[in-house]
Amino acid sequence: MTQQAFFDAIAADERGRVSDLLAEAPGLAEARHESGVSAVLFALYRGRGAIAETIAARVGGLDVHELAALGRAEVLGRHLDDTPGAVSAWSADGFQPLHLAAFYAHVGAMRVLIARGADVDAKARHPAGMAPIHSAAASRRAEAVAVLLDAGAQPDAVQAGGFTALMSASAHGLEDMVEALLRAGAEPGRAADDARTAANLARSAGFEALAARLDAVSGRD
Repeated sequence: MTQQAFFDAIAADERGRVSDLLAEAPGLAEARHESGVSAVLFALYRGRGAIAETIAARVGGLDVHELAALGRAEVLGRHLDDTPGAVSAWSADGFQPLHLAAFYAHVGAMRVLIARGADVDAKARHPAGMAPIHSAAASRRAEAVAVLLDAGAQPDAVQAGGFTALMSASAHGLEDMVEALLRAGAEPGRAADDARTAANLARSAGFEALAARLDAVSGRD
């Protein structure tokens, strides 16, 4: 009951309640949600960054996925020095550390992982089937995408539904990210499974100038 109350408090962003429960039962910091993810990741996934940090401070030793998701680059590097195989470890919900570092745009942690041999094109064992480039695009930070492209990530990697990072960037009007992907060779005319292109997505979201740019480079102007 206490564990369920703990995760309910995290989900509801009840910081005081989380702190009270941790004071009563410190072991909750290392509890796992029924989905298999740690309390730290559960909090981060729900946008509860402050709560995640509160929990992390009480964990005896953060694992590689938690370190990546929190962006603890220095500690992550030491962890990988001791356990190099952890660079490609899978989380309970099907992600490698690089997916998580990229999703939260922790470029320092991303560089540490890449330097230790992380697969920049690893496909998540998750229904969405994303590669790190999709995670980085979801962060909406062009720098995170650039780090992966510089490391040789495929710009046109496809996730579920046939979507690419370029489509994601275009749908959100992220011009710098779009240009970085185009320079790396992303195909602007590629269509998702529902036949929409990056230009279609940009136009539907109201980014007409970006849509026109994409039409032009794909030869559709």
